[in-house]
Amino acid sequence: MIFAGYEPCAVYRSIDDGSTWQKLPVKVTFPAVSDHPDIPKRIISIAIDPAHPDEIYASLEVGGLLRSLDGGKTWVNVIDGLYIDEGSVDIHSVVVNPKRPGQITVATRFGAFRSVDRCLHWQDLKAPRLRPIGSYCRVLAYAPGDADTLYLAAGNDFDGDRSALFVSHDDGAKWAQADLGVPLKTTIFSLAVNPNRPDHVFCSSKIGQVLYSSDRGRHWRVNPLPHGVGHVFSLAAS
Repeated sequence: MIFAGYEPCAVYRSIDDGSTWQKLPVKVTFPAVSDHPDIPKRIISIAIDPAHPDEIYASLEVGGLLRSLDGGKTWVNVIDGLYIDEGSVDIHSVVVNPKRPGQITVATRFGAFRSVDRCLHWQDLKAPRLRPIGSYCRVLAYAPGDADTLYLAAGNDFDGDRSALFVSHDDGAKWAQADLGVPLKTTIFSLAVNPNRPDHVFCSSKIGQVLYSSDRGRHWRVNPLPHGVGHVFSLAAS
């Protein structure tokens, strides 16, 4: 089964490896602070709880986090309410802990947050700050088969000039900044872990600085994309 997120806010599902697609009934409300025609509603990350495949989470840039508990038949926005700034509901990435059902972690414009009860309550994971209001966090990923190793790609803004890859080996209780060996000139927008070789981790700046580690982030080397290649927003490894 494959799920695809769209802009404006929509989710499609395929049950035949992408040959045909069905639009799911995503009828939700958005936080008032983000409910404006000039603020996009694009789904940029989808996660499924491996222990409960009918539990699906979809992050919105900008507008909260959607959850379905019935395989996509019905949806609710689980980050809703009154906010001062739409950045609080600007959700860039969502992951479900592979060994702890109901534990959801999100990366937002102002940091990383976690729920252990399927989004009823949230706590700040205290990601290191690259700016006073909190790091601009872009991507989260678990190491395959390891429910305690969590990677977080961040920067100091969407068009920032400073970035970092944070690594936690205790599922977000403590963070360390990976020594990438070179300064990155933009926020890290893409992150991938090879599911068949979980020690192999990749990340990239927006301007095509691709970095590679073969030892779970302890050492890195740079494999830049061809000159002039930019606007890199996603990576995959297999």
